[in-house]
Amino acid sequence: MHFKTYEWNDHKKFIALSNLITGDILKTLHEQSPEGQNHESLKSALFTKYKCTAQEYHRSFRQAIPLDHKTKEFVTRLELLLDPWLELKNCKEKTFDLLRDLMLREQVYNSLNERIVTFVKERKPKDVQAVKTIVNNYCEVQHQSTRNLERLVGNNTVRNRAVAGFQKEGKMLGRELWYPRTSR
Repeated sequence: MHFKTYEWNDHKKFIALSNLITGDILKTLHEQSPEGQNHESLKSALFTKYKCTAQEYHRSFRQAIPLDHKTKEFVTRLELLLDPWLELKNCKEKTFDLLRDLMLREQVYNSLNERIVTFVKERKPKDVQAVKTIVNNYCEVQHQSTRNLERLVGNNTVRNRAVAGFQKEGKMLGRELWYPRTSR
């Protein structure tokens, strides 16, 4: 927090931190190459070493609750969880558009079937439009697979069993990917 107040550059931040740290973190500092000895590279190395991921910060942020009615400390803790989450998700500028995109992607992931979320995340989409394209392509392939099965088998009973099997396994087809399964 003092870094922001005094508007220190990366080199000053690095020197200040190197005087304060001990133990394993100090070892990580010494493992940095001379060119990489700046605040950002140290922070990145520590995130990697301690497996601090965007998902962990996101989960902690969403599950945080105030302790003993300490509202001021709670808000500070939320800020300390939100900033690294946004940073690890490459929202460094913290503009409205980047935050909007992050929130939309999060909501899409919460709404989709787990198998499809994994499929989408494996492709590492950069924004919500890329997520939409990947999901639409996935739906088209699944829909095409169902049509091919129908064409090959030609029997509605077998087709219905195949579709029911897809749904049982959680491989929901078409628009059902987007909505929770409800009785109709």
